Amino acid sequence: MADTSSTISPTAEDYTLSASLNAAMLLNFLIGIYMMVYGGTVYLYCSRKPSKNHLNRRPVLLTLMSVPFTLAFVDFVLQWYLLNWSFVTQGATRETIFEAIVLSPKAVAAVIEFVQGFLLVLSSMLLIWRCYYLWDEEVRVVTAPLVLLVVQIALAITNTVLVGTTQRTLTQLKSDLQRHMTASLAFVSFGAAAYTSLLIAYKLHKTSSETRTENETRISEAWAACRRMSDAVVDSSSAVALVLLVKAVMTVIGPFWDLESPLVAAIPYVQAVLDVTTGMAPTIMIARLVVASAEKAKTTGTKTHVSRLDFIAHQATDKSTNITRLTQSQLTGSGGASDIADEEKAAVLDLKKDSASQGDLQT
Repeated sequence: MADTSSTISPTAEDYTLSASLNAAMLLNFLIGIYMMVYGGTVYLYCSRKPSKNHLNRRPVLLTLMSVPFTLAFVDFVLQWYLLNWSFVTQGATRETIFEAIVLSPKAVAAVIEFVQGFLLVLSSMLLIWRCYYLWDEEVRVVTAPLVLLVVQIALAITNTVLVGTTQRTLTQLKSDLQRHMTASLAFVSFGAAAYTSLLIAYKLHKTSSETRTENETRISEAWAACRRMSDAVVDSSSAVALVLLVKAVMTVIGPFWDLESPLVAAIPYVQAVLDVTTGMAPTIMIARLVVASAEKAKTTGTKTHVSRLDFIAHQATDKSTNITRLTQSQLTGSGGASDIADEEKAAVLDLKKDSASQGDLQT
């Protein structure tokens, strides 16, 4: 390998070595959380009995959840391989480790770029799917996100080709053309995520506001409003848009790409968070939908049982009213005495039977 001591200062080497090692540990921690979230969501979704309308959507949704997780895991394995290759295989000196990190094999770097780019694409697809069904399958609502999705795919492919074919140097992490393509992909991905997240959050907030109860106090109203807002933020996967905004801003600021600047150490950390967030945030959104659907079905069954008891109580009240009406008719002399007596006896017997059956239900 070439001698790097004359071009890069030891302090700059420390920035890159420390960030690469610690970011790999952060990715290791986050991928473990993602694995638990993904496994729990798949279990909840598969254990729930689907309705006829959602039966055909199950394979599609499971695929949209599984592919991002698979890509995130592949990215984790490749980052682990590069870390081992840099510190063990090429770890003769600090200079050789630094050069191995910056000038990693083109094939591995191209695969990592492909995985990271299409993680953004799949995250956008999940958000568009959620937005489409939440807005009653209106195509015009998701037209703009679909256009941005096509642009994302084109930029991800172009960026992968550039990483695999462009000659890199030790003076900067990426060439100017690669930086421009990375910035374009980051801003387009942020636009798609922000647009769909706003649509989802607005629809959820509007729906929950319309269904709130009228007898809420001021304190409970404020608490309910905060809860609706937090639910809308989580269900709309706004965290993806936030991390993408940070990544997009970093791509257009020069010091973040200068190996002599301490800001260059922030790139691996943000990328590790982004690789996991793009897949985990939509997965959490789906898990919340499954749990909410199960609670709604349970609440509906409880309401049906209570309404049955209320029906019996109302029936008994109506029959008591009939007895009172018959007695008043007897006192005023309206109708035949024998007919009134027979109707009164029948009503009393029915009332006793209903009271006995209501007592059996309560016990």
